[in-house]
Amino acid sequence: MRIEAKAILTSLAVLALVLATVLTANRLFYVNDIYQSESAYVEKLLKVVIANLDIMYDDLLEEKQEAADRAKRSLGRRNNAVLEVLAAIRQAQPASAEARRTALNYLRSNRKKFRDIAIYSKDLEPLFISDPALDNASWSASEQTLRPSFLENFFNEARTSSTAFTEGEWPLAPGNAKTRNLILAQLFRPWEWLVFSFVPAPDVQTAANILTENILDELAELNNSLHLSGHGYFMVTNGDGELLVHPKLPRGRGQDMDLISGKPLWRLFLEAAQAGRNSVEYIWLPEGEGKPEESKISFFQRFRPLGWYVIYTINKKKLEAPARRTAKTESAILAAILLVASLALFFFMRRHTLPLRRVTTALTELPSRGFRMDANALAELEQKYGQGADEPSMLLRTFGQMQEQLNLYVDELDAATRETDAYARDLSELNRLLDLRVQERTADLTRTNLQLQEEVSNRERVEQALRSSRRQLSLVVDGVPARICQLDRRERFLLVNRLYAKDFGLSKDNFIGKQLGAFFDDVDMARIRPMLQKALEGEESSGEITMHTTQVADRTTAFTHIPHRDDRGEVIGVITMSRDITEQKRLERALVRNRERAEAASQAKSMFLANMSHELRTPLNGVIGMLESVLLTGADTEWESKLSAALEAAEHLARLVDDVLDFSRVEADKMTLDSTPFDLRRLSSSIDNILRPQFKKKGLGLSWESDRDLVHYLVGDARRIMQVVVNLLSNALKHTTAGGVRVHISQESDGAQEDDLILALQVVDTGSGIPQDKLESIFESFTQLEETGQRSSGGAGLGLALCRRLARLMGGDVVAQSEPGRGSAFTFTAKLRRAPRDFEAEPAPAETVSTAASGYSVLAAEDNPLNAELLRHHLTALGHAPILVANGQEALDALAEKNFDLILMDMEMPVLDGLETTRRIRAGESGRNDPNIPIIAVTAHALPEYRKMCEQAGMSDYLPKPIRFNNLAEVLGRQLLPRT
Repeated sequence: MRIEAKAILTSLAVLALVLATVLTANRLFYVNDIYQSESAYVEKLLKVVIANLDIMYDDLLEEKQEAADRAKRSLGRRNNAVLEVLAAIRQAQPASAEARRTALNYLRSNRKKFRDIAIYSKDLEPLFISDPALDNASWSASEQTLRPSFLENFFNEARTSSTAFTEGEWPLAPGNAKTRNLILAQLFRPWEWLVFSFVPAPDVQTAANILTENILDELAELNNSLHLSGHGYFMVTNGDGELLVHPKLPRGRGQDMDLISGKPLWRLFLEAAQAGRNSVEYIWLPEGEGKPEESKISFFQRFRPLGWYVIYTINKKKLEAPARRTAKTESAILAAILLVASLALFFFMRRHTLPLRRVTTALTELPSRGFRMDANALAELEQKYGQGADEPSMLLRTFGQMQEQLNLYVDELDAATRETDAYARDLSELNRLLDLRVQERTADLTRTNLQLQEEVSNRERVEQALRSSRRQLSLVVDGVPARICQLDRRERFLLVNRLYAKDFGLSKDNFIGKQLGAFFDDVDMARIRPMLQKALEGEESSGEITMHTTQVADRTTAFTHIPHRDDRGEVIGVITMSRDITEQKRLERALVRNRERAEAASQAKSMFLANMSHELRTPLNGVIGMLESVLLTGADTEWESKLSAALEAAEHLARLVDDVLDFSRVEADKMTLDSTPFDLRRLSSSIDNILRPQFKKKGLGLSWESDRDLVHYLVGDARRIMQVVVNLLSNALKHTTAGGVRVHISQESDGAQEDDLILALQVVDTGSGIPQDKLESIFESFTQLEETGQRSSGGAGLGLALCRRLARLMGGDVVAQSEPGRGSAFTFTAKLRRAPRDFEAEPAPAETVSTAASGYSVLAAEDNPLNAELLRHHLTALGHAPILVANGQEALDALAEKNFDLILMDMEMPVLDGLETTRRIRAGESGRNDPNIPIIAVTAHALPEYRKMCEQAGMSDYLPKPIRFNNLAEVLGRQLLPRT
């Protein structure tokens, strides 16, 4: 038993040593592999975090620089405003002392405008501080101890340079702590005044602080989004060991790592960093009672721009847990093997040598027999050695059982072998298919690589074409005679053309990336920004603004803002085009002034002609009326021809006055045409009645012809048509000595509308004719056919010019055809319309005055004695009882005393004119007379607007001067009924 025990103990010791060696080595190799894998993972993770921090820190620096630039521009504008005020006051007041007092008083009275401004003398005495609490004597005394030393440096630097920027401490109120500010100092050299403005430096740092908070927020989000293993976590600290980001703390802001851990961990990190290591191993005591200490390893990297440490911490226990589980499993397996080996040794020592050899031999033969023992041999052994209770017997019986079990295992192993062979064949087929797939994938990758190379070549060609197009576009934009720029949604310049930069006296590079507000003051930006906002909302905007830039002052600019859209149609910026229209505006104002002067001159001319017409027609009225009155009452034969000649000359003069007035109205574009229905036959009859006596007197014939389908009822200005035809017939009468004159009337459709017609009246004479080279010149103003001093006929040369212009106003023309010695043909055309179907022409007036009403009481208001006498004569001859007054007031007085049947009212009279008198009569101020009494306007004004003025005042009818007996009788016949 000693030998057996020693063998057993020796075997157990050897197996235990082997077990311990295997477990220790396995654990060391496994833990080392885990540490290496975790270290590589953490290193990549920290590089990703540091790369993100670099990107966010670049944004932080850019925003901080932009905030500082904005603050400097704001300080520059404040200082410039003060310097401009000081310069203006100094220039306005020669006396230096008085100018300085005026400047300080102005600044103190406008403190709100000049905020955060201070002015010091060359002796460093405070002259002006925008805060009222600072600008007093007591503060000036106490401030001597608080004045920063950099004030003297400002003076020295401002004397050598135009501006000086710095940061320094400055008290905001008496007794308050000093605050750090950004300060700009400039020297007003004429008076040796130091002008500086300041803004709190924390305001400049605000944007940077906000971005720092954003960086920490993004790091916290990154911490939550990282797929970290279950045994590690991520955190960030500042350079003082305060936690900034931690997964289990709310941002961890301001919490010290040493206070949380209860140990000087931060010192361990600093020592590791100084030693060049990037990891620290330490013991961590979790919060809560009864919890054991934890061994941890922290990997870290420093982000030097901000002095932060990015740390990844691993729990060693959790990291080594898989290794411990593997060691336990292996220990259990080795223990089982040790137990089986010990039992086998024990039974082996208990058996005899022969049985053991027989068993050994049988075992040795097992591989050759396919691990199957002969049943007969096994039975023989069991019969011979296995019947007893000793160890060999038991071993043999056990061996028999093991053989049976082994046979079962061999059967199962054979089946597994067959399955393994099938799996091997399947695996081989899969490897073959995988090789084919790899080959196909390699071919696909080769083709894809070729396509990518072709795409790269195409992209290079496209980029080269794009660069060429951009150069051409830049040349085109620079060649446009307008200022062009492109802005993004933050009003930053993306592009400017050559003219834009030239107008500011800068290069194009000075604009790119800068804000629009850097080149315009606040007032201009307040007017520009609404147009920019409108364009950013997707609508094109334009306008005109008088700019006040620092380079160019008081220049009017026309802006057009066009939305700049991307491929998806979203507005990403604004394209602005502007032109300097200062000179254009000046010319427009000059043109407006010239036009106003021209209109005033035209109005003065019109008034002058109207007044001259009135003044000429008034005496002509008396002359023609008196001559006609003498001829009507009868005169001896000797004087009758002389008076008739004088009457004809006076009438010719009256027509000349009318022509001059009408021509001036046409020249001034003041002529307006009526559009009323009229009867063409009645118009022709009226013209014939006027001119036939003159034709008879000269022994010439006057004949009228017309087409059969002539439309008689038309719409147009019958008075102007009559004026043109009378002028043409008068010219024909004047230049015809034998034969006669024929008038042919025709019409044709205008074609535009059914009721539109073109009326044509052709006047054909048998006169001397007109040379072909004179046919157009006769229509020029003040031009006559005879160019020598010997004139065969009279005239002022206005008739045909006026006829053509009136015809063209009516949409037609006057053209001439002539042959010397054989007469002339003048054709007058005008566009007219058919009269409405319900139009009825007025009955023709009485040809004589014998049927006119008589025996009425007539009040005549006329201030001209000659015209008053003429009215008395004509009214008495018509059988009426006239009462004459000299003005409107006398007319009202006469109406208050006596009833009248009709009033003849001159328009222009002293005291009270005819229009006002008529309005008062219609208002019931005429006393006992009916306010609806007929009132006839008698005036030398022949313009249509005067007729309208009479109608608006309430007058019943209109009688122009000169007053003809028949015309007066006709008007009275329309307004008065015959007495029975």
